[in-house]
Formats: sequence, structure tokens, C-alpha cells
Amino acid sequence: MEDQWAVGQTEWEGHPLFVRFNTSVQDGHLKGEFPIKVGFALPLHTPSSEGLPGEDEMEQLGEIEELMEEYLGSDGVLVLVLTTGGMREVIFYVRPNTDIAGVHKRLMAEVTSHEVQCMGEKEPEWDSYYAFVGE
Repeated sequence: MEDQWAVGQTEWEGHPLFVRFNTSVQDGHLKGEFPIKVGFALPLHTPSSEGLPGEDEMEQLGEIEELMEEYLGSDGVLVLVLTTGGMREVIFYVRPNTDIAGVHKRLMAEVTSHEVQCMGEKEPEWDSYYAFVGE
């Protein structure tokens, strides 16, 4: 079954914040299986005055997101993509034994267009996801 997505917009620190979120996981059926949040941050090269990427950069970001999904495979589920203030953050929840450092290292070696920052933390109740989506 293919994931279903929705898009929203709000403001964060005076800048537009665009949120793309996976509505297929909103019921929480995957929380127990994927209790660790991993955020990949991608600083933008030439953000607009509103802090958003241009068309060419959007294409590059899409390709990077596809690589992230490929490298995490069935160990991760993509839940949120946040774009604001000259940054894009791609948020996954992953299984407990996922090699997050290995995926990050692989992305840093493969992605030449952008710096790839990575942060992981236990978040079994998916607080970050529900902060944007609601329960």
C-alpha cells in the first residue's frame, strides 16, 4: 500500500513553514515498531527571502529524500518533511536496531549537493510527528 500525504503551511519564527506529512501513519499503528526519531537536516544553498528553496534545489532535495528512503528501507518510515528558514528537515521513525550512523555516513559520501546533518533520539510516542499533525 502506498503512503498518503498532505501538505500544510504555518509560521515559525516569522517565516513560512511548509509541512508535508504522511497521513497513512496518523493512527499510530506503527509507533511500537518504529520508536526512534531520526531527523536529517539539509541547509539550503540559495533560499528565497522567505527561506524556501528554488525550483532546481527542490529537485535536488527530492533526490536526496529518495536516497534516504532507499538507504533506510524497511527499517524506517518517512513521516514529516519540514521546510523553513533556509533549511529542510526530513523526519523518519526507525526500528531500534537501525544503523543510523551507517546510513548518515553513506548519505554524506553519496550526496555532493548538500550538507547532510543527522540527529536521532528515542521518541516512542512520536511527539514530533503529532506536534505538527495532531492525534
